[in-house]
Amino acid sequence: GGSGLPPDLADIVLRRLPSLADRARFASACRHWLHVATQYSPSPPGLPPALPWLNFHDGSFRSLPDGEPHSFPLGEDTLCGSSSGCGGTSHRHFLKNPLLGTTRWLPGHCREPVDLNPDGSRRPVSTSTRFFISKVIVCSGDLIAATVNYHITGPCAVVCCRPGTSSWSAGQRDGRWYKDMALYKGKLYTVADDGSLFAHEVTEDTGNGEGEQVINDCYRPEQGCTPHMTLKVFEADLEMRRWVEVRSLGDQVLFVSPYSSKAVSSDECGYLRGNQIYFIDDSLTVWRLWPSSKPRTSGVYDMSSGTMRSISLGGLVINDQAKGSWFFP
Repeated sequence: GGSGLPPDLADIVLRRLPSLADRARFASACRHWLHVATQYSPSPPGLPPALPWLNFHDGSFRSLPDGEPHSFPLGEDTLCGSSSGCGGTSHRHFLKNPLLGTTRWLPGHCREPVDLNPDGSRRPVSTSTRFFISKVIVCSGDLIAATVNYHITGPCAVVCCRPGTSSWSAGQRDGRWYKDMALYKGKLYTVADDGSLFAHEVTEDTGNGEGEQVINDCYRPEQGCTPHMTLKVFEADLEMRRWVEVRSLGDQVLFVSPYSSKAVSSDECGYLRGNQIYFIDDSLTVWRLWPSSKPRTSGVYDMSSGTMRSISLGGLVINDQAKGSWFFP
């Protein structure tokens, strides 16, 4: 039986399991293996991070690398997105961890936005309080930030709240559309649709989400007669205030999607190969990276070889998941 396996060998087996579900089954096999699994703390030097799941936003998930299906009923008219599993109906919003079953209720009301003219002056006060959440990030403590649109096609604003409060803060709009938002060293950074990068000092006191533009030059792809494009990777040089092209990610593996992204070290995860990007994107630009006969909205880009392949989940090949995103258990 499993109880006869020496603890040091059981530890090696556990560390070689990339799937969270397999780790859970390992721990439930017998009390000796459970003891091995519980020796790890959530913080380093704990277990290597489990591979992410693909979230289809309908309550169904599939795990890497085996494609095992998982289901968490979300209820009718429930949306799911963001790195923390944000769901909501037209009147209520919440953050939910489908694995632990914990829920954080968020305000269903957002204060009127502050609209700015190009010169920084304020426009007449908007009376719109209907809003749509694009992405949610849990900052330090219980402060929660989000990018929102007050109209489906309108410009974005950064707002914040704390669970239990009655309303999100009033966000400032200056006509920009934010494509993504990330938390880095205590600051929120947003990327606009033109490639500009903004830093936001968002706290419960300031709360208006005003952003300082830290990079205003962006990479413009060369236009040619070919219908296809090449993929280039850039990182933000905050000191030089510009984007710098990256030729290699080293041991890093990037999981990128519209609602959630994360970098993982392949040195920590022996089951991953470094210098690769697993991406999911519903933009037309990504489709042009593939031959016209095989359009894709997801794939794996190998920066070492400059090649792209489909995402394989066991026997299931994922080519087109425009509405999917990564979920990190």
